[in-house]
This record gives sequence, C-alpha cells and structure tokens, in this order.
Amino acid sequence: MRTKWAVLYDGNCRICTDGAEKLKKLAGDKVDLRNFQDPKNLEGLPEIPYADLMDKMHVVSPENGKPPRIYKGAAAIARVAALTPVVGPLALLYYVPGLRQLADLGYSQIAKRRYRLSGGECENGTCKLHAHE
Repeated sequence: MRTKWAVLYDGNCRICTDGAEKLKKLAGDKVDLRNFQDPKNLEGLPEIPYADLMDKMHVVSPENGKPPRIYKGAAAIARVAALTPVVGPLALLYYVPGLRQLADLGYSQIAKRRYRLSGGECENGTCKLHAHE
C-alpha cells in the first residue's frame, strides 16, 4: 500500500523537474517524485493516459484504505503545497473563486510552452521535439 503522495512529472522537461524538486523540498517525505517518462514509475498507480500526463502534472493521493484521488495541474501543486506547515495556508488561496481560474489559466499556458520556455535544449532532444507546441 502506497503511503506517500505520488507526484507525476515530465522528467524530460527542465521546468517540470525543477518544480517537482521544489515540491519535494516543501513536502519532504510526504511525496514520492515519479518521472512518468519511465513507465516503471507508474506501477502501482491508477492508469492515466500518456497524453493527460503530458498535458499536466498529476498528483495521486496515498491509498490509506480508500481509492486514491488524482489532482491535476495547478490543483496538484496546491494540494502538495497544502501538506506543508509554512506554505499550506497559502495553498488554500487556490480555492478562492477567481484565483483558481487564474491559477489554472497560468498553469495551462506555462505547461503548453514548457519546452520552449526551458530553452529548447535538453539531454535527449525531447525539448526540441516539443518546442513548437
């Protein structure tokens, strides 16, 4: 049984990797970072289509005897940030009407352009492949 929050991020994206590592620093041992580009990192998790994973970061709640919940995009960031004592109360601002829509819009715009924003260069060439998106 999984007891940590699984953070599914695009390991081919510098922005995503940096962001996931920052979430890990905030939440510590409460999260398990998983690069979804390596299929074995998805074992033991609910099935999420690859296209959805490429679209937004996903966070899967621990099982704790219940079916896991899946959070996506800005909601996923807010959910993990809420696990921390310092940033947690600020994460609740995500749920304020209007702010949530702004956060979702900002997240989606960055996510669509993440490869281009990261400079279009990465070790395996994936950034150049997706830079036109």
